[in-house]
Amino acid sequence: MDYIHRFVEIERKKLFTIIKALIFNILIFFSPCYLFAQHLAFQVNEKDLIPEGIAFDSLKNQFYLSSISKNKIVKVSKYGQQKQDFIKSKQDGFGGGLGLHVDTKHRLLYACWGDISANTYQTGVYAYHLDKKVLVKSFQLSKDTLPNFFNDLVISNKGDVFITNTFDNSIWEWKIAEEKPKKLIINVNIKFPNGICLSDNQQFLFVATADGLLVINLGNQETKALQVTGNEFSTKNLDGIAFYQNSIVAVQNSARDKSKHKVLRYFLHKDFSKIEQTVVLDVNNPYFDIPTTLALINNELYVLANSQMENIDEQKKVKFPNKLKKIAILKYKLE
Repeated sequence: MDYIHRFVEIERKKLFTIIKALIFNILIFFSPCYLFAQHLAFQVNEKDLIPEGIAFDSLKNQFYLSSISKNKIVKVSKYGQQKQDFIKSKQDGFGGGLGLHVDTKHRLLYACWGDISANTYQTGVYAYHLDKKVLVKSFQLSKDTLPNFFNDLVISNKGDVFITNTFDNSIWEWKIAEEKPKKLIINVNIKFPNGICLSDNQQFLFVATADGLLVINLGNQETKALQVTGNEFSTKNLDGIAFYQNSIVAVQNSARDKSKHKVLRYFLHKDFSKIEQTVVLDVNNPYFDIPTTLALINNELYVLANSQMENIDEQKKVKFPNKLKKIAILKYKLE
């Protein structure tokens, strides 16, 4: 009889788990775009832009988008009414545009770029004057078979820049007074770092990696994995991330099934040791076609929804022009 009771209890728990999962998936499936208030902020008509990075200049109310396929950066007014090239294609040797970040105080736009051709890699980080549109400082690694790829960056209040080098599995720091960046020496191995952000107190650096979110104490370079508790969503393979009121908002786009691409908000413990709660802000949005990065404006989150980067080949040529759509920027209210 004891065996029968144990068998019944095990089967009951299995059934309960299945029902919970089914209810969750039903909720996600039938309300994919209404988990939090979001709407289309604006669209860009240049369908073949294949953008990856987005940044915002709060002084001039301008967005900036980087282009992978056209090796340039475009400037768009906050509500999308006006668009123009900020830098022309391949200006100053600029390659496929990646992560962007604005240093409003010093009037600089930092931009990562990178190109991969066969087994060779070329990558760099440029800083342009926002008002004069001229290159102020630059750093690039020569074309080489050694894999390097400056992917994303964040800027401290002092103007120091932290950069992810995805294929070199490293983080670089470019102090504002120095001529070139240097690798950060940290105590753990990291795998394919991508998105990066700073805490409000500027003491902790958060990095999205293939293995999940890491937190780096900039005082002593101690690096730890951000613990995920309970049944919270994975933090693996995030793209763009941003810090907002003791939480990290993030784009997750690594799943082959595009219906699982998400925008998430991870609420952190006060000591940044773990994630206490995860909220799905959006999933399976009809505008999504490999969403990539994001920009924060006060309590509003702007997400580059459709990079369409699967529609270009190794030479960055569009494969199916008739499938391209206008570039969509989505807006979310975080509170």
